[in-house]
Amino acid sequence: MARRTPQAPGSGADAGEGADPGVDADLARREVRDDRGHVAAPAPPRAARRVAATWRRLATPTATPQPFGPVDDRLPSPVHRWLTRAVAPDAPSSTAAVLEMSGRIRVGSWRPFTARQVLAADRGFVWAAVARFGPLPVLGYDAYAQDEDVAEMRWRLAGVLPVVTASGEDVRRSAAGRLAGELVLNPGTALAPHVRWEAVDDRHALARVALGGVEHAVTVAVDDDGTLRSVRLPRWGDPDGTGSALHEFEARCTGDRAFGGYRLPAHVEAGWDLDAPGGEPFIVFDVDGARFL
Repeated sequence: MARRTPQAPGSGADAGEGADPGVDADLARREVRDDRGHVAAPAPPRAARRVAATWRRLATPTATPQPFGPVDDRLPSPVHRWLTRAVAPDAPSSTAAVLEMSGRIRVGSWRPFTARQVLAADRGFVWAAVARFGPLPVLGYDAYAQDEDVAEMRWRLAGVLPVVTASGEDVRRSAAGRLAGELVLNPGTALAPHVRWEAVDDRHALARVALGGVEHAVTVAVDDDGTLRSVRLPRWGDPDGTGSALHEFEARCTGDRAFGGYRLPAHVEAGWDLDAPGGEPFIVFDVDGARFL
């Protein structure tokens, strides 16, 4: 993306204390279980303390995890290849994940960031991050929970001065599209009831994802070996400052990494209208850790 907009969530984290959500990133890599044997989620980052209750609800462990099992041969061939590579047959089913990521985001110029995100299939996400503006951090979160009527962005310079504060229908519609596209960050949810797959060709498949009262058309591109190459969808936003509308949003993926029984994109570059003249990513990141709940 060439510019950062309230409809294009992407970076931040809170902490008047200057807390970096990546400081305790190892939490996402250690599998901790509660007294019922469920994987326990990391606590909400200080960056997301205003939406801590939403974080905790989204991070509820799967009640009765079952092995993912063999991939259905009736799925479109690109989806079959991707899921066969991305999910081990004995991996426990997961309805939510906590992800760690780091990279750069374009806010005026490129800024380094670290982030933690809770991502819950058909329910929502909270993305908390810290980016650096010289010596000062910009901290905050993007949050969406369709069952709680939560859709907001809140970012503060040094945890104090407002940089972005946004909510309302445009933010909600954009966030629902983001959640639809991010199904690839928890492949175990790709066969959830709110997702319908259709064949396009041998390299592409279309997922119709029902979220926020809208059916989102998400196209994935998959290599012959099952590696995910891109995710594309019409998404609500205002990337060019001319008013909110549907624009093509795309995430381009390079390689993958194993986390437990799952494989996620290793490197992602994402933005609006990337194929248009002047189109460029506004966020570039690596997935550094993942815990599936």
